[in-house]
Amino acid sequence: MVQGKNKGNAYERKIAKDLSIWMFEDKDFLKRHASSGMDKSVWCGDVVPVKQLPESWKRSFSFLIECKTGYIKNKPTFWRYSKVSEWFKKAYLEGQINNQNIIFLICQFKNQQSLLITNYLIDINKLLFNVAIPVIIEENIHYAYVYFFNEVLNNDFYNLFNFDNVVIES
Repeated sequence: MVQGKNKGNAYERKIAKDLSIWMFEDKDFLKRHASSGMDKSVWCGDVVPVKQLPESWKRSFSFLIECKTGYIKNKPTFWRYSKVSEWFKKAYLEGQINNQNIIFLICQFKNQQSLLITNYLIDINKLLFNVAIPVIIEENIHYAYVYFFNEVLNNDFYNLFNFDNVVIES
């Protein structure tokens, strides 16, 4: 099991670096949460900011970033995605509590491309999602939009994300 934990930690560090460069053009802006998201310091999630957020972000970080890697039996299909729904629901509810309303659930299943599963619908004229998973949360249907993670990173963050919706004053 230690090998699995080390693999998960390494994956979280890689995701933190990739997102740091993509969102802030600074490879050290986001880091793996020291407790892997088990407790909240300022932000919750597996990957959190460790530097002061830019003024343009109004010192607010609306993203809750969770990472999952190496799961063999939980690989989603069109008909079977209950584990992904469970992870998404947990992240969504935690994000609501902590005012981090945009969920980034980044999953890498064995021998597959990493997926970004988010509740943020990117303009389909800029990037088309692969599938939308319906997730029932508190008797309401929420959609988890699935994108290939590398395809998202190949686009400009500020082009894909409407900053007026992303940056919310706390």
